[in-house]
Amino acid sequence: MNKAIILYDCWDKHWDGNQSDLDLNCKKINDFVNYARSNNYLIIHHPSDCVGDKTEDNFILNPLPKTDLLYNISNQPLPGSRWKVWSKQNPNIEINNQDFITEDLNNLLKILKENSIEELYYVGYHINLCILWTRKTSIGNLKQLIDIKTYIIKDLSKALLKNKQDLQLVYDICENEYNINLINSKEL
Repeated sequence: MNKAIILYDCWDKHWDGNQSDLDLNCKKINDFVNYARSNNYLIIHHPSDCVGDKTEDNFILNPLPKTDLLYNISNQPLPGSRWKVWSKQNPNIEINNQDFITEDLNNLLKILKENSIEELYYVGYHINLCILWTRKTSIGNLKQLIDIKTYIIKDLSKALLKNKQDLQLVYDICENEYNINLINSKEL
């Protein structure tokens, strides 16, 4: 079975908080990715707003469920505020020659189809925003266009929450509304 790991928005900096926590988590992600590579997983880097490879598409995507609820439990800056602080992927994550780098929906679909990917594992930032629904390539949009078994690796993926106790609510939405499998990295 062909499997891929997608590293979502593992930037060099993030407006939401602690740089040492970001760097430490990215080191853990890198260790995991090296393990996955050695087990023939395809690696896709997705540092949004850093690649610049977006193309026009003709996809008609349905509105995604529970987006207001997910947005309201996050600490995302208000629209119009200055918040983009990243410029590239975190330096603690290695990009190898055989890896792919994209933030384009057409290109991601092409990578997945050409490599006959049947299982896609997400790691990175943030489950309740970019990973799940705010990006064109998010799980909610991607699953409308391709039949693929999708996972979020919980111990290597962060949610952006006002209250930590809301994390289970996010997990419930992933499983029940989006049909996503939640696992920990040790399970692979």
